[in-house]
Amino acid sequence: MLGAGRFLSSDKEEFNPIRIPDLVGWWDFTDPTALWANAGRTTRISDGDTIDVADNKAFWNVPSSVPASKRDLALGSFVQAQSSARPTWYDKTNPDGPYADFGGSQVMYANVLKGNVAPGVMSEAIVNTQNITWFVVLKSHEYAAQPLTDLFYTEVWDGAGDPTSTDMFIIRLATDEHLEFFAGDRSDKSGDVILDSTADLANAFEIWTGIMKPASSANSEIYKRRNKNLGATNLQSKNHNYDFAAGGTSQATNYTSIGGSLPNTMNFDGHLKEIIFYNRTLTQEEVSSVEYYLAYKHKISI
Repeated sequence: MLGAGRFLSSDKEEFNPIRIPDLVGWWDFTDPTALWANAGRTTRISDGDTIDVADNKAFWNVPSSVPASKRDLALGSFVQAQSSARPTWYDKTNPDGPYADFGGSQVMYANVLKGNVAPGVMSEAIVNTQNITWFVVLKSHEYAAQPLTDLFYTEVWDGAGDPTSTDMFIIRLATDEHLEFFAGDRSDKSGDVILDSTADLANAFEIWTGIMKPASSANSEIYKRRNKNLGATNLQSKNHNYDFAAGGTSQATNYTSIGGSLPNTMNFDGHLKEIIFYNRTLTQEEVSSVEYYLAYKHKISI
């Protein structure tokens, strides 16, 4: 375990999140090879450009030995910004760079028509919110007066027979300045679950970890800086499946967005470096590997 103010040792430098199975989302806003200044993905991003497309590296960076069926479990192949709502990219020559600047009115998304893994299919994944692990590296501009903000928003058809009825799970910033996870079920409003980290956001880049565990007891966790005392470890997530392949080809269903929810609401105001999402509860060793990787990569004390 790292002590305060220390970083991951250099022997871990070559670790890659793809080495851990069940990676379905990896949006890296520090990697210029995964960011594009145009919709056709032909113009690489440069400092000060607005980001049109951000690749999902869980789709594009998998080894050639991985079958296509596994690639299609990714949560889309990329996210694309709305034309008037593109975040700005700043490279490493800027203080705290590189990062994407979401200024409170930007959103990027993938659905069945854009960033899909196959025609009419946003993803083939089925996600259960008692069996996932996620990591985010962010800095909020509004940590001292935080409105309710959707950082990572996912909505899918609920399978109830009505393709306009959808369920959602969200990594969001709450008005009490905490990071929290929301798992919702529109066909059962009483079943909505909010998992509160109880830890405050800060005006600095921090690594946040969410571990949703498949158990009837309250043992899911959300914390920051690899310190479980800076968060909550007695949370109860929702045992609910979110089927990304269901619901047909309606643009209104089955989408993932970063920086807000569609059409362009509940927007995040801050800097974002990375979101990593696994469709499985990782082991503690796997969680530590990702946390160390992020700490070393982004030079964040843990």
